[in-house]
Amino acid sequence: MNDLLRRVFGTDSGMVALWEPRHFDSITSYESWERELLEDMDISRHIHQGTFVPLNVHADGAYDCAIRIGDINASATLSERERQYLLVSSEPYLFRSTGSLAISGLEHIGRSPGDAASLVSIPSGNWAATVHLIDWAQEPGAKSPNGKPTSTALPDFVVFLNPPAADTRYRTKVDTFEAPPRV
Repeated sequence: MNDLLRRVFGTDSGMVALWEPRHFDSITSYESWERELLEDMDISRHIHQGTFVPLNVHADGAYDCAIRIGDINASATLSERERQYLLVSSEPYLFRSTGSLAISGLEHIGRSPGDAASLVSIPSGNWAATVHLIDWAQEPGAKSPNGKPTSTALPDFVVFLNPPAADTRYRTKVDTFEAPPRV
């Protein structure tokens, strides 16, 4: 179970996202970004097209994200440690790859995201992207004395990219996870 990528991504827009780089190549300025991604309805359009997967917890910050890719012989899975501290999992989102994916804070999506994004090669085609939120801070020893994650702490998000089953129903909501029922 190797991570294709693991890195911390910052966002001041409350959302990190996986995105298809070629699809957002026309974003070259704040004005073009605003036309494509400012409103939830804009983001929703890209989710429906399979070019955007939100890691959306409605909070600014820095998030440690791990991406794993499976294949028809072995799906990506959580480790036993991750399962123990799993807070919630999304339904799968459709991700249509043209050979790569990018991940960054929402505000960094575009033709030239620089060091704020990571770009990784993945096979072209349709993928089922499932987002898992890990409550890493609950694990004993995960925090240093100053409250920061230790070098062995689990990531905040683990994202799987697996080949979809023929009957996969995809999530299309901007909110990655369903809100817990209010009591």
